Amino acid sequence: QRARANVRLEVYSFSGPDGMRLAHALVAKAREGVVTHVLLDRLSQKRGYLAEETFNIGGANNAIPEVLRQHMAILNQGRAPGEGPLHVLDFNDEAERNQPIDAAGFPTVGIALHHAKGLYVDDRWSIVGGNNFDKDPTHDLSVLIDDPGLANCIIARFNVQWALAGGRPMAPHGPCAPQL
Repeated sequence: QRARANVRLEVYSFSGPDGMRLAHALVAKAREGVVTHVLLDRLSQKRGYLAEETFNIGGANNAIPEVLRQHMAILNQGRAPGEGPLHVLDFNDEAERNQPIDAAGFPTVGIALHHAKGLYVDDRWSIVGGNNFDKDPTHDLSVLIDDPGLANCIIARFNVQWALAGGRPMAPHGPCAPQL
């Protein structure tokens, strides 16, 4: 809700009521002009076991990504590719064009980052950890980091994934210089 410039989200599993609330919040920010990048894990979006119980009865776990893509088409209409406030990419689909992917869906060059989870706001706040943004029955840990220097380090890693997925990365506002 405090985002003013940009939001980056990378997520493995994105489903359930909490995931849908987050998706709508991202769209609302994009409508305000906040540049929003969402990087999804294609393999997880096809698992289907959570979304069947929530938003996409009888279908694959793609309800939330589809909502985001529909809003992306509306918000970015008439703009050049890569321009506009909302961008949604699938890591596995697009990254395969930029590097080889093995049978398990991992990059063969050793950058197996698509399973990462995080929310990065205005190049300052980072929420990182093992939690998915879904109705997952597990209770993993996520941490809110308020450190612009450390956020730049995390965003640099996100930008590697974003570029491999075919996106044009937003540069962080400063160097990787944690102030722990």
